[in-house]
Amino acid sequence: MKKLKSYLLIVLLLNVTSWVSATSLFSRVKISKGENLKRAATYKVRDPFYALDDPSVNRATSEHFQIIWGNGDTTGTVNSAFVQGNLKNLEAIRSFYIDVIGLGDIGDTRNPSMPGSYKSNVYIALSGLDKINDGWAYVSTDGDGCAYQVLMPGAMRVDPPSWVVPHELAHVFVFHNRGIVPYVWGESIANYLRNEYLYSDYYKYGETVYGPASDFFPAFLLNPESHFPSGKNWYDIWPIFTYINENPDNIAGLGHQAVLNIITHKKETPTFFTTISEVTGVSIKDILGGLSRRLVTMDFKAKRYYLEHLDTFLKVPGHSDKIYTTLQSESGGWMAVPDNKAPQQAGHNIIPLGVYPGKTSITVNFQGMSTAPGADWRVSIVTVTSNKSSRYSSMWNNGANTMNLQGDEKAIYLVIIATPSNMVFLDLEQNGITFPYKIQITSMKKIDAQVSFGGVNVIFFGDYLQYRPVSDSPSHTDFSLSSSSKKKQGKIPSEKEIQQRVSRSLILQMNCVVKLTQQIRTEDIRYLQLLDRLRHGQCNYDDYELLQTRVVGQPSIESLHDSPWN
Repeated sequence: MKKLKSYLLIVLLLNVTSWVSATSLFSRVKISKGENLKRAATYKVRDPFYALDDPSVNRATSEHFQIIWGNGDTTGTVNSAFVQGNLKNLEAIRSFYIDVIGLGDIGDTRNPSMPGSYKSNVYIALSGLDKINDGWAYVSTDGDGCAYQVLMPGAMRVDPPSWVVPHELAHVFVFHNRGIVPYVWGESIANYLRNEYLYSDYYKYGETVYGPASDFFPAFLLNPESHFPSGKNWYDIWPIFTYINENPDNIAGLGHQAVLNIITHKKETPTFFTTISEVTGVSIKDILGGLSRRLVTMDFKAKRYYLEHLDTFLKVPGHSDKIYTTLQSESGGWMAVPDNKAPQQAGHNIIPLGVYPGKTSITVNFQGMSTAPGADWRVSIVTVTSNKSSRYSSMWNNGANTMNLQGDEKAIYLVIIATPSNMVFLDLEQNGITFPYKIQITSMKKIDAQVSFGGVNVIFFGDYLQYRPVSDSPSHTDFSLSSSSKKKQGKIPSEKEIQQRVSRSLILQMNCVVKLTQQIRTEDIRYLQLLDRLRHGQCNYDDYELLQTRVVGQPSIESLHDSPWN
């Protein structure tokens, strides 16, 4: 099995943010004063690329950060307010990651000859730093074993604070906390940490609080059947950490501390799914199943913001067909997932089932079709009300499961996610095997036992009044008028008498009778005339003779007058 790559170097490109107006450059800014000066002294300044007294380099420091830029700013945006504002934002993000998330500090080095704590370096690209590779936004490590950020001015918006900076600083925190995070998971963890910051009141500048706010995960939704993390979705799979953190299903072992333990876990495992299960003590199958079904209504803490993003997203032509799966009809009432939508490991399908008005329950019979060793799934029925609230069935992986309906459902979905027992490591550009399946759907309607026929419409076909019962009275008989009924007044009726009266009451509720005037079944005119006379008790000897010749099933017998029947 391919060995996981350690989290050492992350290069990140993000969307362009707005630019800041320029005023003037300056050589050095120190914002720590008074009591803070003593605290600032505990975090020393270092720069492995440029001498601290290099005149071609400008520096500005706060308590825990140093921003470094050259004398050749090509954007005209780097000025005193710009740098001071970014130092302020960096400190706020750092405080959130340490005080709220619970991550460790980022001031250590891995150089044994450099004990103590150091300020974290941020280099401004496009400013004339010839020893730093220009790039929109990325994190790398230097020779002392410290992570540093490189950011273009456009990625460093001050107000509102840039969304790029908390992502990149999250990479720095993950590196310095020394957990073993595979590189294919690094971007999603950084986005998860960034989104937690955006949703908090730490996301502010000055007196203006911009939180709570939230990012979205379109690549995850547009490639639902793909394994994750893959090259199609690896930045956007961070909802798995949101699910673990929020623990909406109250699963023992999940929660805020679980995410922190996952990020800082120092044991290498075959896959990061294994790490998640080992740290939490919870089956990754149940975590994935719980996560996927909540995507129907974005049933998380930031639901309001996710739904706003989703509503806008679904207006784009073609997006709905990618997010939702339509099954193909097969014989016997089965429906199968199309080959191109069959989920890979950790891939899911959200299947709209429509609406079932008047029904009291819905039953889904699930059958996996994969022959791969360890093939498995997690399946759940999700109902949605008009206010976008959700109800969930129990999760299952084979056979039938029933969910009771409350009558206020506006939509019903089936969510299926592939959860093979042998989750394997897949690189970003690899495709995993698929796990096809098929389903059957049945529903039930509520009946009222106090209403005739349970309130269900009943249609009687046939010559209903042609013959009297052999040993009973017709259902339409009025027993209250019979002499035997009058004699039994005051006595408890028998079971048969009760059934006779119930039968009559049902017959009297028939409110529509259709009389057929054209007979199209019998073509024999003589026999048809016989039936008419038989109905009225007027049969004659000729009718008797005709019936003697009508022998069904024995062509060799022409008449019952012949031997041995005579």
